[in-house]
Amino acid sequence: MKNIHTFEEFVNESLNEADMTKFYDGFKVLNDKTKEMTKFLYVKGRKNTDVENEAIAKLMKVNGDVRARYSVYGFVKKGEWANDDTPEFEG
Repeated sequence: MKNIHTFEEFVNESLNEADMTKFYDGFKVLNDKTKEMTKFLYVKGRKNTDVENEAIAKLMKVNGDVRARYSVYGFVKKGEWANDDTPEFEG
């Protein structure tokens, strides 16, 4: 019966799988209309989708655009943040 996990263990494992900081420093968001790319940092211990949605919401607010114009378009590999020339969000 060692293979049976408690609900808490299941939730913690799911959250750990969604934590992209193990593999990436951040991600890039593309504005499909302007073709501008902006990079954001992932947050350790947070689900990647939550961080990505918050980043897109910030861009929407600053630019006055709709959600459909934005998408996660790439990632910044672990240790490559400083070497990536994509502009970082500063809003």
